[in-house]
Amino acid sequence: MLKKIEKNNIIGLIRLYRFISILLTVFIYAVHGLSMQYDVTVMVFLIICVVLSNFILHYLYMISYHVKARIHLLLFMEILGISFLMLFTGGLKSPFIWCFLNPLLIISYHMEFYQKNMYLAANFIVLCGIGYYVERSMDILEYLISNSNIILSYTLILILVNIVFEYNKRIMANQKQLEAAYRKLEDYNKRIKGMTHDILYMYEAVQSVSSRQDKKEIAGMILNFANRVLPRNIAFYVPEGCEEAECLISSKGIEPDMQNAVVDKAKDMNSGALTKDVTVHTVRQGLAAAFIRVLGIRSYGIIGLLVPQDEFMAYRDEYEANLLLFSQLGATFFDKIESESISTELAVADEQNRIADDIHDSVVQRLFASSCFGYDTISKWNEISDDAKKEQLTLIVENIQSSLKDLRSTIYNLSSKKQEIHYFNESVYNFLKDMERLSNTNISLDIAGDTDNLSLSAKKALYRIITECTGNAIKHAKCKNIWVSMNISDMQTLLSIRDDGIGLDLEKAEKEKNGLGLYNIKSLVRIFNGTMKINSESGMGTSIEMVFLNSDIFKNQSLVG
Repeated sequence: MLKKIEKNNIIGLIRLYRFISILLTVFIYAVHGLSMQYDVTVMVFLIICVVLSNFILHYLYMISYHVKARIHLLLFMEILGISFLMLFTGGLKSPFIWCFLNPLLIISYHMEFYQKNMYLAANFIVLCGIGYYVERSMDILEYLISNSNIILSYTLILILVNIVFEYNKRIMANQKQLEAAYRKLEDYNKRIKGMTHDILYMYEAVQSVSSRQDKKEIAGMILNFANRVLPRNIAFYVPEGCEEAECLISSKGIEPDMQNAVVDKAKDMNSGALTKDVTVHTVRQGLAAAFIRVLGIRSYGIIGLLVPQDEFMAYRDEYEANLLLFSQLGATFFDKIESESISTELAVADEQNRIADDIHDSVVQRLFASSCFGYDTISKWNEISDDAKKEQLTLIVENIQSSLKDLRSTIYNLSSKKQEIHYFNESVYNFLKDMERLSNTNISLDIAGDTDNLSLSAKKALYRIITECTGNAIKHAKCKNIWVSMNISDMQTLLSIRDDGIGLDLEKAEKEKNGLGLYNIKSLVRIFNGTMKINSESGMGTSIEMVFLNSDIFKNQSLVG
């Protein structure tokens, strides 16, 4: 039983005192009884009754601490029992007097201030009354003076105990506050850690986004990120110029009447000043919609959250900071698409001008000269001999052929396919050759299929995956050979990177999410809806296989199949 007593809290100490007081008082009573030659049978019976009653009371207290009526009844029974016990064993001089502290300790700890004082005062009177009843030979004043030591000891012990209990309650209250604050801090840490991982994912997404991606798809990615950061709330996006509820995009379902209310508020914001201030409107009783403009090189619309109104007011700074993050993230995505689109248009216009200049300076001039020479020949046709006609026509044909040659040269200079140049292949090949030379590791590369069909963002991602995987194999796997294989078939693209190193500790690699590790490789694969499979055994090397649908990584879906 003693092993089960909790010694790390006040209730446990009260229980411990109960058993110690019983054991000591029973022992003293037995020694005193034997020295005074009490009836052994009576002594044994009394000791058994006292011990059993304490075990029963201990059990009853344990199951009754949360029921006030039971506690009062048990206290009454225990005080009454100890009082009778003291009456027959010497009053205040009874060894069982210290058992009387058991119910008083429970009163001091469990009862409110006003109840506690009344109970303790009443029990003090009972205690003194028992002693006076046993020692009736003196008057009350003389009795109190003769027993002042025991009364004072009892009083001081109870005062000290109540002070300790009060401080314990305050400490427990502070501990609960600290535990609540710690749990809150843990929640924040988890959210921050999760947000860090999500930001890494979004960083990879930003790197891979291209002007060919639909803005609705980009908005979905931002809202998905918002839903990860604030899973209990609904994130939404209203594009610039949106007039109807149908164009609203949300992370979760929104009721039609609320969709209309959100779009109406967003229209009001779109017609206002171009600022990044957070605006809050009530869309329903107890529900607020917080809006912020997605503002980059131009305005792209409104992003916002549906949040319980009281929750938003309680954590307004946090929600505003998150909204600002979503807004800046959206602006980064849309600005990248916009700038890439403008850059593409400018590059096309530049190339058009260059082509026009090349053709004008070479081909057009030659053709113009041929035209003039032909016109001159026709105008003098009847005046010149057949040999002269043949000679002049030969010159015209030669000039036209030279013009065609210049035009063909210009076309070949523009077309990487005509020149049989594969810049992606060469970039990967040159990188791997440099790594092979610097690390003394044999690296083989096998690319089958036309890499020109890959989109620019897919090429960037595949290049980064290859460089990261081979770099990790060289740094950590202690391998001698690495095999890189990419096969572009009609429907899908398979990328395989294999080494003969010491193997990969997948659990450890999963936890290391700093830099461009396995986590970010998986993020790159996930961005293009690919699948990834890792096979690794200790001493048997590592094989990483990735599969992508060509519809997800090709420049134009019409090229697939």
